[in-house]
Amino acid sequence: MSSSVPKLFTLIRARGASLIPALERVKIRSCKSADAEHSDSWRQFMHYGHQKDTICYAAATEELEDEYKVGLIAHELGHAAADLLGFMRKHSESDANRLGSAILGGMVRYRGKHRLEWAQVPLWLVETTGWRGSRRRSVRSS
Repeated sequence: MSSSVPKLFTLIRARGASLIPALERVKIRSCKSADAEHSDSWRQFMHYGHQKDTICYAAATEELEDEYKVGLIAHELGHAAADLLGFMRKHSESDANRLGSAILGGMVRYRGKHRLEWAQVPLWLVETTGWRGSRRRSVRSS
């Protein structure tokens, strides 16, 4: 697959919007603020809420293995779902992972020494993209 972040986001958001229609209005964009956060903390690749209904990602996200991209996108869509369902201030990172798992149809969990969000690429996404396994670099700090 080795898919771009926007392409994966579009596919995962469409599945999420079938469960939570308000997710259709969530956008994704590369963001200098996310780049700066990633420079300050290697583990920080994405954030939600900096701009209304928008997930921002650092350019370095494109270099991750697809399983990490999928996990990160699903996790941030979990934050978006919490916001759109009205409990933004009352949810935890674990809640975002649970919501992201429901959206993805697969478990979002932390993996690797940096405990970065990760998800096994679900069958529906494999069939949609023709994914054959990740060929991107493994997660390691730069």
